[in-house]
Amino acid sequence: MRTGAGVGNTGFTVSLVQIREDIRSADILVLRRGIDALLRLAQKDPGVREEAGAVFREFAAGAKDPIIAIDSAKGIRFLEGEDAFRKVWLKLLQDSRESIVMNALHATTGSEWLPVMTGMLERRPEASIRQSLLCSLGALKDPAALPTLVRHLADKDLKGYAVIGLANLGDSQAIPHLQPYLSDTTPLWPVDNHGPMERMCDFVASTIQRLQPKEAATAASPGGVIAAAPPQRKAPEVNAGRRPFWLAYAPLASVALSGAIFAVLAIQVLERRGGRGDTAAEQRLGDLAITFPGVVGVICGVVALARFGRVRGKERAAVIIGIALAGLIAKTFVATLMR
Repeated sequence: MRTGAGVGNTGFTVSLVQIREDIRSADILVLRRGIDALLRLAQKDPGVREEAGAVFREFAAGAKDPIIAIDSAKGIRFLEGEDAFRKVWLKLLQDSRESIVMNALHATTGSEWLPVMTGMLERRPEASIRQSLLCSLGALKDPAALPTLVRHLADKDLKGYAVIGLANLGDSQAIPHLQPYLSDTTPLWPVDNHGPMERMCDFVASTIQRLQPKEAATAASPGGVIAAAPPQRKAPEVNAGRRPFWLAYAPLASVALSGAIFAVLAIQVLERRGGRGDTAAEQRLGDLAITFPGVVGVICGVVALARFGRVRGKERAAVIIGIALAGLIAKTFVATLMR
């Protein structure tokens, strides 16, 4: 077998010798890299496919990491075809480890898996797997999943995930089954401090709007404009948390406003140069006008962090920098107020 063969990987060439070292590494990230590189190499070089097949079978059957197991199963699909892949994938779905099953479910496509997943709902007792099953059933886009998803709307522990499954399914025939739950005000997820609690009725309302045919949704809205769906926080497995949008940038905006007021007052002073000076009261009022936006900015920033604890990326940087700058201005406001 050629040991000098290689495959492009983010701009580098990975040799078969390096791949062999990577797939025996105790480091999960290195092992993942090795499996991925081996699959790419096998796609380009028929000479390594026999060795690659043995590696993929080994890790598909015994990998502790779900990503490695799933990538190995995909390697078997490429090398040995759909029948061999289906047998390996079925074992992943039947695995005793929740992490393996849940990751395999989220990667499952094709309506041929509908009977298998429906049967798993009856057999698997783990709540996390049952939740993932309902979400993934809808993602199959098979109308035959509708009865199963509708049946679980009445399950107090799974109803939110059944709604997610119906939303993923995208079948407007689900709307009559969802409408009775528009009056259900019970919360869907465990209580947290990242925002208002999502209620079943709100979640159902937004899902019904999503499932409506485009023409019907337009006609149902005043003036032909589709109303915005209520904000929603889906289950952790499906979506990330909500974002505060403009509120995160309010502190920086307040700093800019203080600067603008300062510029206006400075221009007025320059225009009156040579005339009478401002009284102490007028100067104090001007200082308060300049610094008051900083107080508002600090309040908005604190609200953004307290109400939306999941701010990330640019918004997190904006709110932190904004609070720091607005805090300096607000400190001056307080000092002026105490004079």
